[in-house]
Amino acid sequence: PHRDVIMRYISVQYLLLAPVCPHICEHVWKLLGNEGTMMIDGRWPAAAEVDTTLLKAFRYLDKTVRTFRLRINTVKSKKQKGGKATAVAKATIYVASEYPEWQQVVLSKLNDLFDPATGTFVDNREVLAALEGHDALSKAMKKVMPFVQFVREQVNLHGRDALSQVMPFDEFEVLNANLNYLRKTLEIDEICVLPVSSATDAKIVNDCIPGNPFSQFTTTSVDLPPATASKSKVIKSKKSQPPPATTGPEPSTETSSAARIPRSEAAAGPAKAAVDAPVPSSPPSESGPTATINTERVYYKDTRVLHLDDVTVLAVEQADTDAPGNRLLKIATDKTIFHPQGGGQPSDVGTMTMQSGRTFTVLRVDRNRDVVVGGPIWHTGTLDGDGSSIKVGDQLTQSVDAEPRQLHARLHSAGHMLEAVVNQMPGYNLAVTAGDHTPNGPYLRFSGVVPSDQLPEFKQRLQDQVDKLVAANAETINTEVDPAEIAGRFKVPPGQPTVRVVGVAGRDPCPCGGTHVTTAGEIGRLVISDVKSKASKKTTTVKYTVA
Repeated sequence: PHRDVIMRYISVQYLLLAPVCPHICEHVWKLLGNEGTMMIDGRWPAAAEVDTTLLKAFRYLDKTVRTFRLRINTVKSKKQKGGKATAVAKATIYVASEYPEWQQVVLSKLNDLFDPATGTFVDNREVLAALEGHDALSKAMKKVMPFVQFVREQVNLHGRDALSQVMPFDEFEVLNANLNYLRKTLEIDEICVLPVSSATDAKIVNDCIPGNPFSQFTTTSVDLPPATASKSKVIKSKKSQPPPATTGPEPSTETSSAARIPRSEAAAGPAKAAVDAPVPSSPPSESGPTATINTERVYYKDTRVLHLDDVTVLAVEQADTDAPGNRLLKIATDKTIFHPQGGGQPSDVGTMTMQSGRTFTVLRVDRNRDVVVGGPIWHTGTLDGDGSSIKVGDQLTQSVDAEPRQLHARLHSAGHMLEAVVNQMPGYNLAVTAGDHTPNGPYLRFSGVVPSDQLPEFKQRLQDQVDKLVAANAETINTEVDPAEIAGRFKVPPGQPTVRVVGVAGRDPCPCGGTHVTTAGEIGRLVISDVKSKASKKTTTVKYTVA
């Protein structure tokens, strides 16, 4: 069906190569039925006008496939009883041709409030003031600011086109025209594309918007393959050895905010060890099997870096899983922009592209917790298409999916901000002991109790303080310090020359290895959803969301 495209590709290639290898290109010219001689009758290829709509359709299809593949792998990872695994038998894809009325109103207002000269909007308070009182928004006000933040992020990625209320191409047509490709790449025999108007589930109707189709999977049970007794081996090149530890910028730490020592304990005695051992970005040499594999944490320096070239593969392993048809690989690289799972924050997802064009879809990222200082970052995922596999020494280009990265950074920074506010609230002796910054229900848990009759006031004071900090939009502290500067509050493993500390809104810097916003305003609306104290356990839990 694409013979014209293939022939166009061949003709352009032999014309471009003609000055280098004229005899071979002349032979190809004649094989394709051309008359005369290429050197006389051939014309240098002229580039046609770029079809920007076609490019946007391609990027849409690529993003949609990647999103579906991540969801499918999540579904398949769920084991069932009786030694069964989960497989996807059918996929139904719902497509929306227009936004709900309330979202159309929001997009229209945001378009009016957008400054094309600077490429920015006014702050959220002015946006909210412009939207208040509109009839179409009365029943959807709780969803308005999350949608505003989503649109802001899309504009940062795609420019003002993200404010358009219609797609420049027909999504339904694009997906249906590529059904064979979808079936093959997603490994699902039955795929059906339907308009969202045919859906009866309210969640599908609400979540499906132009540019973001909704996928619904029908699953079945399959038998797991027999377990193998042998363990996977690291695939390493005998000739290509990993480079020694880098000597660039001074190392940083990777630790959760739960490593903070409660103020009462800090005053009473020496610092306790961190919950997650700090890991420098460029560590000194360590003994052990992974001593020569050290991954530089590029994401420490700037959360906004979403693409990285010239990444070198240091090790390749077969992922240890009993999933049917296991094709998962684990890849360690010399540097990475992918944040690993840990510190209460989910890992990044995205792709790593080989020079040959093959794409490795990154489904999960982990660090080696057996190594106290340094060690590799492992990227687990699947290699798409056909061709040579990834091997040690290969050069890759990394790309992190922007939307999950930004959401995780906002949630993690919101947790730091909350902790800083609680630490500075007079009248309470609360110290953080645990936390979770995942989208499924972020919270902070503190040792200490807030009397039940004071909980409403405590919650309101918290909300007022974080609102002020978000509105002030102060910059995040992200720097390296000497371990001696924080020795009274945190314990750093021996041999670590510097510690990375983060202070959201310029407040209360503490060791952290997560990704964070650059200014407090990027968090958006931070909502204290619940505060509970348990006298029996002497704990107080603060739950929150970002919108």
